[in-house]
Amino acid sequence: MTSVIKRGPVDYFQGVYPSLAALQLAVPVGKPGDYAIVDPGPGVDATQYIWDNTDSDWVPGSVINPNAMLLPAVQTSTATKSFDSLNTDPSIRIVPDATFPTSSLAAGALHTHTDGLLYQYDSTRSKWLCVSREPLSWTDNGNNDSNYLREGNIISTTSGWPVPFDCTIVQIIANGENNLTKGFELRSNSGGAFASIQAFSLSAGFFNDETLNIDVDQGDQLKCFVTAAGAPVNDPRVTVYIRKRGV
Repeated sequence: MTSVIKRGPVDYFQGVYPSLAALQLAVPVGKPGDYAIVDPGPGVDATQYIWDNTDSDWVPGSVINPNAMLLPAVQTSTATKSFDSLNTDPSIRIVPDATFPTSSLAAGALHTHTDGLLYQYDSTRSKWLCVSREPLSWTDNGNNDSNYLREGNIISTTSGWPVPFDCTIVQIIANGENNLTKGFELRSNSGGAFASIQAFSLSAGFFNDETLNIDVDQGDQLKCFVTAAGAPVNDPRVTVYIRKRGV
């Protein structure tokens, strides 16, 4: 299925054709901003054609008609073409597709899934991730040592935050007082019993790692544990950021 990016209520995209002649036959007269793709088939690069209103003809090129909002963008299961905004009109639509592209992927490529969410290809983590980030937080007042932190006002050794969807943990940020190098463990019950999936320690009372790439699945539970080594930590706060995972 081909996903076509459109501009608001006006669709400038005129379709995909096997030849320039086929395009000229189908759309003999265009309007300012119209564009189309000529794709002869396997082994031959597709070419973008733009309607030249001055010359009344379809012309090849990578520079969009200045009356158009953006460069043409067609996303298929095998390729993704980029676009650039040329004005401030925010009305851009990407037609949803249930299948994530799996080849010719570039960092920052966008995909709207049929779940209604916008995904971005993360080339560092090699996966599609929802552009929005959801926080899960733990904290507790006073001294904490060899204990689980609270999820909201709940503390339990047998349950934690339920993971709402298949996702990737991309960041942990934490702080605390008194013991400024205290250690923690992020734990998951994905294997049955709760076990550490990421250990970390404060440095000068603070910790932040935005490079994490830890997959967890819908239905797993997450907890944060304060390790026993060293003096207690006072008033710790730990937040994990997750992004829904595509493929």
